[in-house]
Amino acid sequence: VDTASFATALMKRSFGQDDQPFTLVIAGYGTGKSHLALTLSQLFHAPKSEAASEVISALKLASPSLAKEVVSYIEEDSRPVLVITLNGLNQVNLLSEITQKVINQLKADGLDTSAVDEVCPRFQNAIRHIKVINADYQAELIASTYHTSIEDIEAALLQHEEETFKTVYDFLQNRAGIPIDTSKAETLKSLFEVICGHYCGTDNFYRSCMIFFDEFGKYLEFSTVKPHLAGYGILQDLFEAVQAHDSLVS
Repeated sequence: VDTASFATALMKRSFGQDDQPFTLVIAGYGTGKSHLALTLSQLFHAPKSEAASEVISALKLASPSLAKEVVSYIEEDSRPVLVITLNGLNQVNLLSEITQKVINQLKADGLDTSAVDEVCPRFQNAIRHIKVINADYQAELIASTYHTSIEDIEAALLQHEEETFKTVYDFLQNRAGIPIDTSKAETLKSLFEVICGHYCGTDNFYRSCMIFFDEFGKYLEFSTVKPHLAGYGILQDLFEAVQAHDSLVS
């Protein structure tokens, strides 16, 4: 499939006009897969931007009819798509990575993130605790991290940084004697329920949600070899979460 047809097919999918929410792109090294994902991310998230106009101009050169079709979709609904870009070379917990990406995009678009924060309340709990411990404890905590202030630690926790949370959790539990409740199950299913219920679809800011997963094969290998780091069964969880909301997520 050529890139113009591929872009048009994804545009249709972002309007919920495709029953299949998954597409696997396979091509040789250096053929532009990553660049294509980046370009399409710009088109879908900011369809009225200068960058999107350049993409559409390139589409017109490749296929005037497909470019016209893409423009007609944008004119029908020019709301942005919530684009989540992932890279399999980053060997991270996928739930944490997706949550961070979503929070960053919501903030960049000026939206309230409290609904997403409620999916992972341990981060907010940690912030509340470090705000009230005494100054000596705060100084010790800062010294045990790579941050330079309590405010920096709070900012990292707001971004759902797992490394910072682990440090704060261990310090509060072992040094200050303050436990953090981590009993609430955090799942991709609950995260995408919030994404679709609060941010995407009719009457919401985003038209839909689209995931671009670069180097998927590398992450598949990582999740198989080190499931304790990637998250046990995390790719199956992602598949099921997308499938459950296939009219809004692809």
